[in-house]
Amino acid sequence: MEGFLIIVVGITIFLFNRWLFDRRRKQRRDYYRNVYLKSDGWQRKRYVVLKRDNW
Repeated sequence: MEGFLIIVVGITIFLFNRWLFDRRRKQRRDYYRNVYLKSDGWQRKRYVVLKRDNW
């Protein structure tokens, strides 16, 4: 019975960590898409690189 309980707790911890990882990954992705790529700093960098490479 103890072995079963250890397995259940281990699986629960694994699933929670996976859920937390996915949640943070989605937050980083959303920030990158919705905030960083629309920032003035990014737009300036993009313009400089496009101009340097002849569009």
